[in-house]
Amino acid sequence: DRMARLRRQQLRCSQTGLLARPGAVAALEFGLSSAQRHGRTYSIGLLQTTGLDGLDHVQARRLRTYLGRLVYGRFRREDVRGRWDDDTFVVGFDGASARAVVEVVRRLQSYLETRRIRQPEELFFAHMAVGLASYPLDGDTARSLILAAHERLETAVERDPDALVWR
Repeated sequence: DRMARLRRQQLRCSQTGLLARPGAVAALEFGLSSAQRHGRTYSIGLLQTTGLDGLDHVQARRLRTYLGRLVYGRFRREDVRGRWDDDTFVVGFDGASARAVVEVVRRLQSYLETRRIRQPEELFFAHMAVGLASYPLDGDTARSLILAAHERLETAVERDPDALVWR
């Protein structure tokens, strides 16, 4: 029942066509609008956990929950922080350029590299690929930023489980 409810909550974004939760898209639009009104930069990051295929359903769910708490705890309260889809989280950084966000995300990735999950026969390491886009360099609408971040995330996933693509 829980999984069916979560799937119903996931809708295709009318602006981008991507599978995303409407609340996250609305929060990003609001954050970008606020940044534009105040003449600040705004960055969007899509963070995707990779390599969960080797875990059973319960362990994968626990890891996603853990990573969600980690994302919520690592970024400022005024930033947008949320779930994009099953394995992807979204963060909107108000007043931070992509260059500044890169350092924060790299610290999060290095923290994850030190975390191990015991499997019956082997150790499992959590990986997170990241795609970043920022206003005004990558566009001036939420749609253009989301699509740029998504494209960079796909490139990151293809490159390496822990890749970070921002330009």
